[in-house]
Amino acid sequence: MSDLLRILKRYLPALVLAIFGILLSIYGYFYAAGLDVARAYDYYNRWADERLDEINHNITRELDRLNTVSAYFDATSTIEKAQFDLFVQQVTGEKSTYQAIEWIPVVPREKRASFEREASRAYQAPFGIKERDADGNMMTAGQRDFYYPVYFVYPLEGNAAAVGFDLGSNAARLAALEQARDSGVTVATPRISLVQLKKNNLGILLFTPVYKHGHPVATVEQRRQHILGFVLGVMRVTDMIDEFSMAPRYKPAGIDVYLFDLTNEQDSFMYVHSSRIREKRDAPVLSFEQATQGLHSLQEREIGTRTWALVTRPVDPEFTSSLTNQRWFLLYGGLFCTLIIVIQLVFAARRRLAVENLVIERTRQLEETINTAKQEEMRLRAVLENSAEGIITIDGLGNITSANAAAQSLFGYSLDELLGKNISMLIPPDERSAHDKYLAQSQLHASKVINQARELFGYRKDGHRFPMELNVSAMTLNGQRAYIGLMRDISERKKVEVRKTEFISTVSHELRTPLTSIKGSLGLVLSGAFGELPEKVHNLVEIANVNCERQIALVNDLLDMEKIFAGKMQYQMKPIFLNDVVLQSLVSNAGYGEKYGVKFELVGSIVSAKVFGDTGRLIQVMSNLLSNAAKFSPKDGVVEVMLREENGTHYRVSVRDFGAGIPDAFRKNIFDRFSQADSSDTRQKGGTGLGLSISKAIITDHQGHIDFESVEGKGATFYFTLPKYNERIG
Repeated sequence: MSDLLRILKRYLPALVLAIFGILLSIYGYFYAAGLDVARAYDYYNRWADERLDEINHNITRELDRLNTVSAYFDATSTIEKAQFDLFVQQVTGEKSTYQAIEWIPVVPREKRASFEREASRAYQAPFGIKERDADGNMMTAGQRDFYYPVYFVYPLEGNAAAVGFDLGSNAARLAALEQARDSGVTVATPRISLVQLKKNNLGILLFTPVYKHGHPVATVEQRRQHILGFVLGVMRVTDMIDEFSMAPRYKPAGIDVYLFDLTNEQDSFMYVHSSRIREKRDAPVLSFEQATQGLHSLQEREIGTRTWALVTRPVDPEFTSSLTNQRWFLLYGGLFCTLIIVIQLVFAARRRLAVENLVIERTRQLEETINTAKQEEMRLRAVLENSAEGIITIDGLGNITSANAAAQSLFGYSLDELLGKNISMLIPPDERSAHDKYLAQSQLHASKVINQARELFGYRKDGHRFPMELNVSAMTLNGQRAYIGLMRDISERKKVEVRKTEFISTVSHELRTPLTSIKGSLGLVLSGAFGELPEKVHNLVEIANVNCERQIALVNDLLDMEKIFAGKMQYQMKPIFLNDVVLQSLVSNAGYGEKYGVKFELVGSIVSAKVFGDTGRLIQVMSNLLSNAAKFSPKDGVVEVMLREENGTHYRVSVRDFGAGIPDAFRKNIFDRFSQADSSDTRQKGGTGLGLSISKAIITDHQGHIDFESVEGKGATFYFTLPKYNERIG
């Protein structure tokens, strides 16, 4: 019996450890499963928000186009049909969700006859104001006080039947016209079916009022008295979602997109875009209440006095398609490790006496080490307590081992409240899982995260969140891995950055609409729409047009820089041939070189050079380098472009000019925003000062490198390198 008890006592630690290891492995399995689900939901929210943001962006762009046309009418006393067509074509471009943009004048009954005669001359064909009878057939409009006929239509093809139709003959459309007239804002109709289209024919009408120029419109009575007409946009709603937001650059994410008109309380459903993973199975039609149940994402916006709601729902209700096998790894790995440790404990029992003797010797050595460490700790504590920055040390498990006075003041905790607690208590609850990943990454990839400044939110004892900058350093204490965190409150710096970003964004967007309108008007004048201009006037208008284009380029560059700093720069990454990018850039910029009397010459190429990148963004980089080289090259000079292999792993594209070169003093600032080596010379030659900064960001996002070589007085060579595309790796 005593032998049995002795055996049980010897193996008791192994038995206890086996039970504990099994329970811990099971806990790890369920914990990892929870993280997987949270990761899947985060993945869904990222894709859903990206799609909804794109849809809202394109809705805003289309409304801006309609406002630009109405501003054109407001600023021009008389407009001919040809002018209208040309201006609308320039404003809408090649890709638009408008089925038609129309001009609807207000025609009093006493002016009907003269208006019809004038319209007949404009169309060189009989023109009459029409309405539909009870059977839906077109007939001459009856007598009423005011008519709202469709006069100008662009494009006319596919919409010719609408010319002359009196929108005031339809009660619903008359109500929308009168609402727009009295309110002075754009008014949208409920959903309609576009008879011009056989499928995907969901649409809405947008009425924007135009009043007589220079007349007061502060009151409803004044607006009714001075109404001139309406710009009507016939919008294809399905194209707004399908063609723009679900472009091929977005890979299928298993998300359906629903559109509701919340102004229609009884029947708010408008359209649903089915995810491409459904193939031939369409998404179910749901009410707004049904669509907003369970996992979903919702954004609301106003469009023409109506409230639209965009709702995304995953095809998989739990959205668990991106779950990993990490939970199984923890379960089986934990059980395997438990087995190994139990086996080791069994063998360790035989060496117990030897270990005890060794412990006595090591205890003596440890006491000496502790004494030395205490002295070092006193010196270190003096440094920590007198530092103005918050300093916290943690062990390899993330537990706080020390905190100086600045750190205690920063977070509002006393030292006793911090010691032994996990560092995550100083992170906002909703960001703690991300911080845990950061700690794990710091152990696996120390060189990438150690000694790198990182911005995140801190969490004070009173629950207040604040932005801070964290710099982590690694150290080894008694053979154990530990970390030092230096923290500072950057609330004031963030406020300055936010104000700067809001200012740039506001200025950029406020400039875009008037600049577009100005450019369209100048384009009409230069095209000869108003007749031949005197040479001096033509030159002045051409200078204004060039400066307008330059300002638009500056606005676009500012917006690109904001996207870069906000991390929202979008790329359509795929395998491409770099040589084709170079050739296309040379062709598209040849005219720019001729403007400065410079010729672009390809002196080296590799037809098979293949990289993984975004063709459009790389052409943008090439255009920046080529335009800079052209501007700073001597007249009748040559700019050499070369594509070659480098180190067997990368391709290098270089652009060499033979101009004045770049001073050495400016080398470190060349890729900064608004940097110009010679401000007087550069302003004469044009440029925003943002091209090289944007180019550097694009090349960096392509895992590449951009730099230059220059000898002052002998020209400069700007180049960038990109990694080769490996067909096997992707």
